[in-house]
Amino acid sequence: MGNQSIIQDLATLYPSKEGAIEIGDNVYIGPNTVIESCKIENHGFVGMGATVRQGAKIESYGVVAAGAVIPENTTVPSYQV
Repeated sequence: MGNQSIIQDLATLYPSKEGAIEIGDNVYIGPNTVIESCKIENHGFVGMGATVRQGAKIESYGVVAAGAVIPENTTVPSYQV
């Protein structure tokens, strides 16, 4: 977990044997989220109640909207919602 990152209340993180959860600097993970083995780069944003599945990647400044589900092995590009 990087510097100045925040994980809000009731967020659930599920690392696996296949991969770890990588969280960069200045990352925001909202309340009630589910984060599986994935990579969230610097300044990534995961909104309230969202799910990020195994193998997904949130690039720098990528945004996962509240309640969204990011499927396995999907990339959210930089500066995209």
